[in-house]
Amino acid sequence: AVENSNIVDLFWETASEIDNDYFTIERSNNGINYEAIEEVNGAGNSSLSIEYSTKDESPFNGVSYYRLKQTDFNGEYTYSEIEVVNFSKTNEIVIYPNPVQDILTIEGLSFDDVVSVYSIDGKLIYTGISAKLNVEAYSNGVYQLVISHENGSTENLKFIK
Repeated sequence: AVENSNIVDLFWETASEIDNDYFTIERSNNGINYEAIEEVNGAGNSSLSIEYSTKDESPFNGVSYYRLKQTDFNGEYTYSEIEVVNFSKTNEIVIYPNPVQDILTIEGLSFDDVVSVYSIDGKLIYTGISAKLNVEAYSNGVYQLVISHENGSTENLKFIK
């Protein structure tokens, strides 16, 4: 399990396979309770080395634990050792250009942050997860940008159109 920007690349290899039906990639945020996030078909029977890979595009904030469950055609299974990846949301949110004419760029967003834009009178103009906002059609004025994080915290910034 390897951190790669806001995703986790998952790689594994078999030296050989006997009656290998499939692999289940499991993820946990506490190392105890795991959830299946993907199944990958095995080769069945092979005497060759085979490399496998997939991605977790929504890892937990903080620590994510990964393990691989290998299941045979007869239902018997074994688990791999546990791999750990740590994502920390310590990025500072930066917006530019400000004032903006057409595209407002938001840097420092995490993959699960929700972006909302409010007019000066409190009317919701936009909500979504984009890090680039097209504000070309917005009226000239001051806007409030609210970033809502998964943990319930929010950040408020202002920009001028």
